[in-house]
Amino acid sequence: MTGIRFMDLSAPRRSTYASQIPSRQPRNPSEIPLAEYAVAMAIDIPQLVLYSRVARDLEGWIEQSKLEFRQAEEEAAKVTPLLFAEYFRTDEEGQRDLTRQLKLIRTNVRLEAKSDWYGWKLQWLDSLKYGAQTALTNLQNDAKALENLKAKTDEIVPDLEREYNEIVRELQAEQEEVAEIEQCDQDYLNELKNSIAEQNVEVESLRAEVKEANDQLHWLEERLENVVLQKQEATSAIAEANRRLHIQTNSTGVEVIRLQNELQALEDLHMFHTSKVQPDLFEFTYASAYHITIPCQDYLPLVDSVDISKLPELCTKYKDEFPVLTNFLLSAAKEYIRDSKASSIRHIIQRLADFWTSTTQIRAQIRQLSIKYPVTIEPRETKRFSEFSARAMVLFPAKKAKAYISFVFDLDTFSRWPASIGSLRWEVRKGYGKIDEQAILEAITQRMEQVTPSENYACLIDACIEAQEICG
Repeated sequence: MTGIRFMDLSAPRRSTYASQIPSRQPRNPSEIPLAEYAVAMAIDIPQLVLYSRVARDLEGWIEQSKLEFRQAEEEAAKVTPLLFAEYFRTDEEGQRDLTRQLKLIRTNVRLEAKSDWYGWKLQWLDSLKYGAQTALTNLQNDAKALENLKAKTDEIVPDLEREYNEIVRELQAEQEEVAEIEQCDQDYLNELKNSIAEQNVEVESLRAEVKEANDQLHWLEERLENVVLQKQEATSAIAEANRRLHIQTNSTGVEVIRLQNELQALEDLHMFHTSKVQPDLFEFTYASAYHITIPCQDYLPLVDSVDISKLPELCTKYKDEFPVLTNFLLSAAKEYIRDSKASSIRHIIQRLADFWTSTTQIRAQIRQLSIKYPVTIEPRETKRFSEFSARAMVLFPAKKAKAYISFVFDLDTFSRWPASIGSLRWEVRKGYGKIDEQAILEAITQRMEQVTPSENYACLIDACIEAQEICG
């Protein structure tokens, strides 16, 4: 109606005219340089891929635009647009103004479309430029690497060429020798070959003999080294024997002093110091505390006459915490040895060492018990020096009561402690107040049942504490 079209969807692109498409003939692949391949991979192929994608998008967009244009025409045919009605109602001057405005709008729309197209194309060119710049950088790096390789090859090639020329000359000389050999007498050459083969056999046999001789020489050298080592060891042994002989001959006093020092160290280790050894008497000191006298008859002990006493300086140097216990154990040790019927001095010493080791541990238990509770040692006359009790006085403040807890040690218990810990007995006697003696006994029993020969540290004081906590 106005002669104005905003888009001509049927007009072909200018690039599709046959007159504008240059004719190209395919080239021979061998004539195409490597640089053009690199350019095509970096620029042309990405462009073609992008062109193909854009062409597919434009074709879809054109088809969609045609469909929308037909729908708009159908709607315009059914319902006249307001702009068309206004165009019909106005006069010629208004129609010319309206036509001029529509042309301006069309020009503006086309220019905006071109602007968008040029903006998109600029972005596309920038992306292509980035890819081309990257490819150019890679090519430059490759060129530098190739230059380095070329420089190295330029250094190597002259040597290789000289080596090649030498090899060629040697090959020509060998070919000439082969030609001369072929022209010589073949029978004579065969005789020479047979002679050379025989000589090779002789050479191999000589090599085998030389190898065998070298192996034998090696074995002899090893044997010589062993003999030298044996000689050195024998020389050292002879020198040591001579030294000892010299010491025994000329330095008996030094050796005696050394043996005395060793004996002193052993005595200190076992807390055993011998003071007199005679056929009728053997005396020694144990732990610097007890003096033991063993009458003998031809070095055989008279057990019934064994006497054990404390050293006098022990009484003045240290304060005895439990003198009653000390006297009891001293008398018990005498009876213990007399009842043992020991047949040798060694047997007596061993039994006394075991006895004092056990009683030392019991004394430590009683000392720990006395830290918290008053302890009284009470020998019992059930049998001569065979039993004593350690009585602890335990208070129960909550019940305003007092009880006496006694741990009874018989001869088997205090002579084999802690192996005999299972034979320990305990008793409870009420002093005053309302307390249950049986409950205290059960509390002590419960704690003592947990004690073993390897885990018995402070078991007596633990038993009293638990009884005080449970019943108090």
